Amino acid sequence: MKTIEYLDQAKIKLNITSDNAFALKIGVTRSAINGYRHKNNKMDDYVCFKIAEILEINAEEIIAAANIEREKNEKKKAFWINFYNRIKKKKGCKFWNPPLTRVPPKLTT
Repeated sequence: MKTIEYLDQAKIKLNITSDNAFALKIGVTRSAINGYRHKNNKMDDYVCFKIAEILEINAEEIIAAANIEREKNEKKKAFWINFYNRIKKKKGCKFWNPPLTRVPPKLTT
């Protein structure tokens, strides 16, 4: 799952429709949210943890997804893909997706 999808799921769970209201809720600026949407910014660990708290999921899942999106080194990106897939297989994941077997085109920079 892409990090922006986690963000949107958190907005839905909180019944928030505007990015501005969501930004205020998690303690970042509206421009930060806009940057995530337009791929100018990547989520830092703080934002990943805030979203994980809202979704009641393991923050490692979102942190791994964020690292997949921002990592330029293919070896390190492969590590994060593997880690993400292991997290997703753990019992109790609420948003299970099939394992990634390669870097999806939209996640490459």
